[in-house]
Amino acid sequence: MQTDQQLLVQGIQPLGAVQRDRRDLLLRENYLRQIDTEIGWAVLDCFKERTSYTDKNFLGEARRLELTAQVSKVGYGTPTRIANGNLCAYAIRADTFSARLNYFTAASLRLPSLFGFHTSPTFSLYSERRGEYQAYLRSTIVGGEASVTRDIAYALPLRLAYSLEYGRTDAPPALLCAIFNLCDSESRTFITGRNRPLAVASAHLERIRTDNPLNPRAGTALRFDFRTAQREIGSDPELQFVKGLSDASYYRPLTHGVTFAARLRLGAVLGRTLSFGDTTGFIPPEERLYAGGATSVRGFQQNALGDLIYIAAAAPRTIQGAGDTLYYELGSSPDSQQVQRPVPQGGTALIVANFELRTTWFLPELLQYTFFVDAGDVWQRGQLAASGQHRASSLFLNALKWTPGVGIRVFTPVGPFQANVGYNPYPSPPGAIYYDVAPSKGFAPLYCVTPGNRIPAVPNPTNGVYEQVGGFACPTTFKPPQNDSFFKRLTFTFSIGPDF
Repeated sequence: MQTDQQLLVQGIQPLGAVQRDRRDLLLRENYLRQIDTEIGWAVLDCFKERTSYTDKNFLGEARRLELTAQVSKVGYGTPTRIANGNLCAYAIRADTFSARLNYFTAASLRLPSLFGFHTSPTFSLYSERRGEYQAYLRSTIVGGEASVTRDIAYALPLRLAYSLEYGRTDAPPALLCAIFNLCDSESRTFITGRNRPLAVASAHLERIRTDNPLNPRAGTALRFDFRTAQREIGSDPELQFVKGLSDASYYRPLTHGVTFAARLRLGAVLGRTLSFGDTTGFIPPEERLYAGGATSVRGFQQNALGDLIYIAAAAPRTIQGAGDTLYYELGSSPDSQQVQRPVPQGGTALIVANFELRTTWFLPELLQYTFFVDAGDVWQRGQLAASGQHRASSLFLNALKWTPGVGIRVFTPVGPFQANVGYNPYPSPPGAIYYDVAPSKGFAPLYCVTPGNRIPAVPNPTNGVYEQVGGFACPTTFKPPQNDSFFKRLTFTFSIGPDF
């Protein structure tokens, strides 16, 4: 038998030395190709399905090819509507952008390195239709993205990307009118009626130091996102902006079964430059900031935090002016004041803060109970908020909306399912109200019908349909009917996955 010294002379490390110098290394055999499928149901998505195919050694040398297909709004969005949409949550009926099937298809190729550097470049090609509840619908005929990821420090990945999409964004006419002063059908068609290139350069940096990705009890998580669209990099001149978002989460165990969790989220959307004094032009609705919902301020429904625009449920009354001029405004009866649906304005500034106590005392492996207080607001920089509680160019903590509540989290194989009930003591903010039911002929005009409105409406010479004259601001003095009962102030939200 050869001694350790003889083995070392021959260039062979003895087993004892391997055992003394070994590191914690785990090797596991896995398949080079796999198919994953996910099927689920969500309040705002109805039935949804996702399928992905992964080749982990495409053409050799550890190249990774991923093919992904995803659909949502199944059962409600055409052409998949079944049972008249009754299998979906009733809330989906209030969203006009859920009327069509949403989809996402993509093919991406990831390389292990680029020119020998310690980076992981990825190239992808995709097409999609996606919407945000009552806010917008983004349709991308074709899009592409090139990205590169590199660890600039230990467990501190930086992702740089450039994407180019050719498509269009549809938004509620009332939103385009109130925020961007695009009140006539021709102006709205110019912005949303045709496909445009949207080129975005972005950076994402995150630092995750938590003990569990789904249910952390200790540690911190920091994330920062920067996005900009400029004409110089290929974006349409009408689609230019600078956007920044930061997110910080903190977790600390207080006792064996109690965890304190906190999150602070800040965001701002600027014009073409990094100056807060730069005037913002048309910010695409999908790049505006929204808050409220199961993963935000849980005392508000999805995107309902901040200023709102309202769509009237009843036809307005007509007031005869001089000649063929008419004025439209809501009637004074309670039925005339009813709102069909609110339209979230979003904003260019955002703050959201969450504070939680998470505890377990019954079935701790399955259930977790949450006591939370959320706060936040969204507003348009440089303008007074409709509520008049703060100036948009400043930040006063007493202007934030605070909503306490409780929740229960159920741990499932697909992730934690959470149901929350938040108490919202705030009345719906005053705002402009519009009536947008299509007439029997011609385009569907958008009428400002705020009580006291005196925007003149005159007949269109081409089709005879009355349209309001441009250049007038719709008054933001409409106050929707309020219900002061305790139970009407409760907001129920549901989610699957980590809340933050």
